[in-house]
Amino acid sequence: MEDLSKSSGIVRFGIFEADLSAGELRKNGLKVKLQEKPFAVMAILLDQAGEVVSREQLHKLLWPADTFVDFDHGLNNAINKLRYALGDSADNPRFVATMGRRGYRFIAPVDRPRPKTPLPVAALPEAPPATAMPSTVVRSHEALRRRGWMAGLIALVLLSVLFAGWRAVRWGRQSTQGTSPGRIQSIAVLPLDNLSGNPAEEYFADGLTDELTTELAVIGSLRVISRTSMMHYRGTKKTIPQIGAELKVDALVEGSVVRSGGHVRINAQLIETVTDHHIWAKTYDRDIGDVLAMQSQVAQAIAAAVQIELTPRAQARFSKQPSAVNPAAYEAYLKGRYYLDKETEEGLHKGKDYFTSALRVDPNYAAAWAGLADSWYYLSNEYLPPLKALHEARAAAEKALAIDETLASAHTSLALVRLYYDRDLRAAESELRRAIELNPNDAQAHLFYGMYWALRRNRGESLPQLEYAQQLDPMSTQTRVYAGLALYFLRDYERLIVHSQESIQLNPNSWGAHANLGSAYEQTGRFADAIAEWSKATEVSGSPVMLAGLGHAYASAGKQAEARKVLDELKKQSKRKFVSAHALAVVYIGMGDHEEALIWLKKAYEDKSESFMELKAEPWFDPLRSDPRFVNLLRLVGLE
Repeated sequence: MEDLSKSSGIVRFGIFEADLSAGELRKNGLKVKLQEKPFAVMAILLDQAGEVVSREQLHKLLWPADTFVDFDHGLNNAINKLRYALGDSADNPRFVATMGRRGYRFIAPVDRPRPKTPLPVAALPEAPPATAMPSTVVRSHEALRRRGWMAGLIALVLLSVLFAGWRAVRWGRQSTQGTSPGRIQSIAVLPLDNLSGNPAEEYFADGLTDELTTELAVIGSLRVISRTSMMHYRGTKKTIPQIGAELKVDALVEGSVVRSGGHVRINAQLIETVTDHHIWAKTYDRDIGDVLAMQSQVAQAIAAAVQIELTPRAQARFSKQPSAVNPAAYEAYLKGRYYLDKETEEGLHKGKDYFTSALRVDPNYAAAWAGLADSWYYLSNEYLPPLKALHEARAAAEKALAIDETLASAHTSLALVRLYYDRDLRAAESELRRAIELNPNDAQAHLFYGMYWALRRNRGESLPQLEYAQQLDPMSTQTRVYAGLALYFLRDYERLIVHSQESIQLNPNSWGAHANLGSAYEQTGRFADAIAEWSKATEVSGSPVMLAGLGHAYASAGKQAEARKVLDELKKQSKRKFVSAHALAVVYIGMGDHEEALIWLKKAYEDKSESFMELKAEPWFDPLRSDPRFVNLLRLVGLE
């Protein structure tokens, strides 16, 4: 390394200049926000521009052995933030190139003018005052005196970084002096980074993210964003304050997970979103069988760090030592959740198979029973006859609750079976209320409770639940689609149009959002637009249910021939796969054939079709409301 005392404090490259004395990066003369650690990495790379700086060198300079920060996660995070500030790319680098596993190299030409007289070390600003500085900070001061001007400058940058890290540890150990009580009232867990080096291990990191989110969610005094929304931020270049503003949360948990054989290490840190300051950080090492206890400890540590008051229920949960989990069962369970979240037919079947595998290893694994119940439920109506699928879903949900009555997700699963299979409205409401009581941050429980009231045409009870579900899960396509469907049942068409258009902007391939928009257009007389939206929904999903909606839109627009073609296609499809009787009734009622519509609705009742429970709210069936046979069908399931 060249003698740094000969260098100037200003280094220029391209349209950028780094003012090392001020600790600033500027682009075309305008300051670019860059945190201390990425700036320190940049200073070292600039000093050896054109040469490879090894990861070991960076480790020794920036992450001394006695600091608590995980090196791999910290360095990767710093490089990513540096590249983001420079508008650079790892795949096509202009400034910072990754040299395999060896390290990094600054590849752009660097202009480093020489000053006539080096700035004396005495002119450098003092470090932030602190009582009882850690030894790493003291050593940085000594290095500042020994080295030349430029070396001292880098040491100064490191001093501030290390001091910030020491402060984070101090806050973590002395939480009563950190943040004021009640300051952190909402939180989200960013997807844990998979540092195993194997992309096939993503499911494991995702699973631990999910489990940690669930552990935090039981703290009723905290608003916790759902994991499904947080997955949108995997690999994001957005800053902590940007993410916090988008989600309207006070703090974010970020970290990494490394699995080696039967051993798991989690590095977690809590960051205040407005200030981007670290509040707490810690590393946990456990055998994989103790991973549930580890997640509980992380959640408790975070609660202590933000001084949140635990509810009696959360206190009871945390005081109960989680049981050890069979590693093979846990592995299969995480894979099951990974595939279940894909929300495709293939994913649902794979999820079901993995949950079944987990239960073969450990028949008393309550969470796996709940996952199996969800798989069967989401396969019903769309891909499998509900008589078979919902029966299996009920058995799995009941088994989960027999093992662990406090499992909120299992209560939500059982509520859906009680509503759509048993058609027991009172029991369904009871299960949903119990799920929310156990986990106030369960977005799905709030969502389906809102849907429950929408099916009963109770706007006052429905909308608050739907709105809160979207606050907990703002990026979820499923949440937005169900919330839109509820607006449809509540006949709030203008609001539904805006809601669906926003949903499509977030996810253009959301066939549910296109269907909701098509329904709203149809009810407001915009038939050409309705046909276009239902056509898109059918094209994307390939679903008979969406095709039936298209048939109804054709019929409402006076296109009887096109509606008849849809009807014929549905009957043809029913010979090779499951097609709900309710779907055929939808097309017939659109065509004005009330007799055939009632015949198919009766069959939908006998088949336990989920959509049958929508009859009270569904605008399509308004022409039948005065027919005694239709009223009798509603009475059979308690809707009238």
